[in-house]
Amino acid sequence: MYVRNFREIETLMYGHQEGFEQLSAIQHRDGFNLAFSAWLTEKKDTPTGAGWANAIEELAKSEGKDPFETLSENVVLFFDDWGD
Repeated sequence: MYVRNFREIETLMYGHQEGFEQLSAIQHRDGFNLAFSAWLTEKKDTPTGAGWANAIEELAKSEGKDPFETLSENVVLFFDDWGD
């Protein structure tokens, strides 16, 4: 899949989340976007008011890393915690 920026990934994920919410398959608080944003704020002390996509880009910049690498690393860490 080709994306131009992280905002497109975040929007795509939100669209999927909304569909599952409309089907009553998940609650809003259980969706990826809200949970990942809360995790970034808690674990990385990263503000997510502008969305997790922006937070990942800022985190990558502050760490001197590639944003896609930063996203991948943090999603893996998040998934390890999310099920607990």
